[in-house]
Amino acid sequence: MQSPDWAVAVNSELQALLKNNTWTLSTLPANRRVVGCKWLFKVKRKADGTVDRYKARLVAKGFSQHAGFDFRDTFSPVVRAATIRVVLALAVIKGWSLRQIDVNNAFLNGDLTEEIYMAQPPGFEKQGSNGQQLVCKLNKALYGLRQAPRAWFITLKQYLVTNLGFTASKADTSLFVRVSSDHIVLLMVYVDDIVITGSSTEEIDRVVHQLHSKFALKDMGQLHFFLGIEVQHTLQGLFLSQKKYILEILHKTGMADATATPTPMVTTPKLTTSDSSPPFADVHLYRSTVGMLQYLCITRPELSFCVNKLSQYMNLPSETHWRAVKRVLRYLVGTVDYGLHFSKGQAEVICYSDADWASSMEDRRSTTGYVVYLGPNPVAWCSRKQPVVSRSSSEAEYRSLANCVSELLWVKQLIGEIGLSNIPPPVVWCDNTSTVSIAENPTHHARIKHVEIDHHFVREKVLDGTLQVNFVPSAEQVADVLTKPIAPKQFESFRQALRVLKQDSVLSCSNEKETGRMLE
Repeated sequence: MQSPDWAVAVNSELQALLKNNTWTLSTLPANRRVVGCKWLFKVKRKADGTVDRYKARLVAKGFSQHAGFDFRDTFSPVVRAATIRVVLALAVIKGWSLRQIDVNNAFLNGDLTEEIYMAQPPGFEKQGSNGQQLVCKLNKALYGLRQAPRAWFITLKQYLVTNLGFTASKADTSLFVRVSSDHIVLLMVYVDDIVITGSSTEEIDRVVHQLHSKFALKDMGQLHFFLGIEVQHTLQGLFLSQKKYILEILHKTGMADATATPTPMVTTPKLTTSDSSPPFADVHLYRSTVGMLQYLCITRPELSFCVNKLSQYMNLPSETHWRAVKRVLRYLVGTVDYGLHFSKGQAEVICYSDADWASSMEDRRSTTGYVVYLGPNPVAWCSRKQPVVSRSSSEAEYRSLANCVSELLWVKQLIGEIGLSNIPPPVVWCDNTSTVSIAENPTHHARIKHVEIDHHFVREKVLDGTLQVNFVPSAEQVADVLTKPIAPKQFESFRQALRVLKQDSVLSCSNEKETGRMLE
């Protein structure tokens, strides 16, 4: 290690492993195979791109493990993006503080149930007293092992539930809730990143202290940067932005200096699988770029339709498809400072459901689009090709409505578990009068008799008062932007309705309110 920064990082990692009793040196049994390991190095950067610290990590070569022998179950849940948005929106509405902590060397806290032997760390090998070769018999999980994420999550979950009195949410197993007569605390887990919020700052501090007594933590203070999402606190609420991530995409594709466009996709012509253009040469670039755009949709719902459409051509993209990707990138050039704005408002659930009938030129399947609001804030949305062909626009809209109601019921269950049960019945807005009528009464038998039975649960929920389905004019149907490419003027209107705003406008409005409050 010639660089002093990396030498310090490596020694710090090694001392943490030894302090944690991660392994015991022993000889390799005759009937066992050794798992290799290596050092990984990464420069951790802040939200503004400056260097935060140098990170070295020892990882096991998990690809050499044998299923059923070195590991069994490997699945480990992480908190859903929709759950994150629901909790953040609820924190804004309730005025709760948000705290972020990071668990140092999280996977090292997981207990192994299997017997695993690993090679010694490169550069720090030791021999036995008789000169025999030694290996590391692992006592704790290590990064790179197939079962390491699962072992860590089980360890954390057991401590939260058994020692701290939390309960795992049924709607999302990575969300932990603790409710008492005078306070509520919510804890979201994404591997080693944890966000805590609740009605009592003292209780949040107590939870952080209790976690620190069990695990080595880094208290990040108020939530500012989480999973590549920059969180800015304003007087009205929160501004969620992925500006750094957008700049990385533009730099990777060489589109940083491209001319901006007002919309991410043209209205005509429609994309198809087979066109006259030749296949795109760099298939890996297409797939990786569209994959990055998918992650960008966490805070940019207006991109959902075009990204979903481009994802349908991953197998064999053409030059036309790549030009469509570059159109999205040019749109990002002009909206790099845009993000999702959460503001205070009444705690109610409102949904918009829409469908574009027979929109696919290949198989004439329709496109589903819906968005779910908690108060004024969009927390869940979807743009997806329907799995079957619909014989009428009413059927396509009804299928979309059924999917929307499924997501709505999940959101309602989630907010009910976290203490927000006394809200008015949710309202679903649909721009198809036949669909609204079908949801309320069974008179349209001839029109929907071939629709699967499970889609009719919408009518059941309407009749028992769980929700309402109302008509909204197409000009006010927000979910329209999730089903088809639309004209610039209407697109801008729907983008604003989805609370995707420019950073300067949000912060300037916040500063004006602060100035007005100081002058009062």
